[in-house]
Amino acid sequence: LRLNASAFFYDFKGFQATFVRATEASARLQNAGDVETKGLEASIDWYPTARFSANLGISLLDSEIVATDVVLPPLDGGPESTIQGNEVPNAPKYTVNGRVRYDVPLSAAFDLGMQLDFTKVAGHYLEPNNRRVLEEDGYFLLNGRVSFGPQDGPWDVSAFVRNATDEEYLSAAQDLILSLGFAEVVVGQPRTWGIDFEYRF
Repeated sequence: LRLNASAFFYDFKGFQATFVRATEASARLQNAGDVETKGLEASIDWYPTARFSANLGISLLDSEIVATDVVLPPLDGGPESTIQGNEVPNAPKYTVNGRVRYDVPLSAAFDLGMQLDFTKVAGHYLEPNNRRVLEEDGYFLLNGRVSFGPQDGPWDVSAFVRNATDEEYLSAAQDLILSLGFAEVVVGQPRTWGIDFEYRF
């Protein structure tokens, strides 16, 4: 059994992100301002037998743009404001992930490996403007894999499924609402399955 934990504080000067200022018509990499980020990370790794393992990790995060010259006109036509106090993009308050794996001996030479893993992500903004309409509410992803290969051998073949529950979520977005009247969004990968072959030289 192994436990790892860490706490951190970052003070960024001139934090850069790809986003849209006010009525710009395209996203570009630019200075969003100064950012403070603090958080905690912890993980537990459990190996009760030579063939079974389990892992659980958690991340807690708090981010804030503490100084900026980026001015953001609101969508309702009210007074302009800056993005000071906003969260940085793709910085959920918490993330939890886990994995369990068991290797079944099929013979003296070959193993069958079975694995499940998951990721739970809290709600977060996808761009520094923190538009509510472009906020991801959070999602849960479940993945599975079954692999076959020689014990300690150089190759294995696997069947996998990613996002087994076919969760719908956003992975990125750009705020083009003031300039073009719409927003660009990128949806996350839907349920995907396949077979892969790995050889280690």
